Amino acid sequence: MEMSVQNNRLEIKEGSAQVAAGALRWAVSIEELKAAAKGTASFTAEKLLMEKLLPPRGGGQPQLKGRLSGTFQGFFQGRKKFWL
Repeated sequence: MEMSVQNNRLEIKEGSAQVAAGALRWAVSIEELKAAAKGTASFTAEKLLMEKLLPPRGGGQPQLKGRLSGTFQGFFQGRKKFWL
């Protein structure tokens, strides 16, 4: 993970983790840490194995199987101080 804090701005350029036989990736940028924080975020899940994400179900109950992939990109803006 690469992260920096400079001039009232926090940036995580790229974080990643191996989860459920797949990968998670994220990036976050937050500006105006001392005022009403605003920023962007992106999260990606790649080929996560559903059987490893959910607890096992017994007794012949249905269970999700397969791989999960998806992407989220968003913007946020706060009303109050984020921190500091």
